[in-house]
Amino acid sequence: MIFKAKNIVKKFDDTRILDSIDVSIDEGQIISIEGASGSGKTTLLNILGLLDSPSQGRVEYYNNLEYDNFNSSERIGTIGYVFQFHHLLAEFQVIDNLTIPQILAGKNYKESVMYANEMLKILDLEYLSKRYPYQISGGECQRIALLRGIINKPKIVFADEPTGNLDSENSRIVIKLLNDLKETFNISFFIVTHDSHITKISDESFYIDSGKLKQ
Repeated sequence: MIFKAKNIVKKFDDTRILDSIDVSIDEGQIISIEGASGSGKTTLLNILGLLDSPSQGRVEYYNNLEYDNFNSSERIGTIGYVFQFHHLLAEFQVIDNLTIPQILAGKNYKESVMYANEMLKILDLEYLSKRYPYQISGGECQRIALLRGIINKPKIVFADEPTGNLDSENSRIVIKLLNDLKETFNISFFIVTHDSHITKISDESFYIDSGKLKQ
């Protein structure tokens, strides 16, 4: 088990956005969450990914990582993030965007560059290495963002609408990459999505309605 969330409640003023949610994820699983806009999907993802704290309840990680009790190296080695917008650094080449997170995790520059190039080659993306984000397509940017999300070998990646800004062909490519990364590196993915194709590759899928998590 990577984490287990128990009785998660999130309130804003007197409104319950999330109401008594229990969910867990095992190693190598893909779990997807669907729901209407404003239903609390991203709020739940942020709480489970330790970017926010619940009003009630707790999230228990296998290594005792908690929202208010962690250091950056522990988080980097446990959790990766991918967002709807790729957030690549425009002034840096692709290789730099993959190297910088590793340096922040404590690796030396040479080792970081070597591993970034190795991962690009494994995923047939080495042709993008020396390009800047503005020189590549939106689909290619999102694939690099996915690779950046796993570059420090986290146990789990939280992804918020990873295909939300992509056309159908690029969405298909990114979904295949998600599944390939899961199979190759045994990484778990917790994904908020409106994309039914992601639901199809999920080991478990849920729907948020009125603050409740339903299957």
